Amino acid sequence: DDYGQAGLEGTDIGLRAHGLTIHSQGKFKNMYGTGEEDVETGLNEIGSEDDGPEGIVVFGYYKPVSKFIKAAKARWPDVYIMLVSRIGPDKVAGQLNTTESRKDIYISQVVPSPYDEIMAVSAEYHYALKNYLVHRDQVDKYTYNFASHYDYKSIEGYIVGRFAVEVLKNMDIYA
Repeated sequence: DDYGQAGLEGTDIGLRAHGLTIHSQGKFKNMYGTGEEDVETGLNEIGSEDDGPEGIVVFGYYKPVSKFIKAAKARWPDVYIMLVSRIGPDKVAGQLNTTESRKDIYISQVVPSPYDEIMAVSAEYHYALKNYLVHRDQVDKYTYNFASHYDYKSIEGYIVGRFAVEVLKNMDIYA
């Protein structure tokens, strides 16, 4: 999909900046809503059991990516796998239930942790989410478990929303 294509392009640009190129690539289809993902096709396009990659950059959604990682690690136990933060590292970790499948997995983090309030934007995110949930669900702000709503996808959406508001404020049409 467009997300995977954008990731492929960005990876290619980043590698070329360091005099490197993509050795091989494989694609898998996410059969939305069915729970079926054809990750074997992508693995076979990348390489055989005897001629595997040293590293793989993966773009996709956490369930098919988790399935892909498990299959790749079974085929190439020492391969390094890189993911981007949009994947939801907590969700991927929950799917990778063995030490072998978690070994040498790296995830870039382009947003602050949604679980603490160390950075100002994280604190603002906590405040906004609590106010939203209190208003929407009519929950008690002193006893409700807000932590179950914090995740990387949510804080990324919050930051994007804040950014969109700032852009709109600076547009003539907004006035």
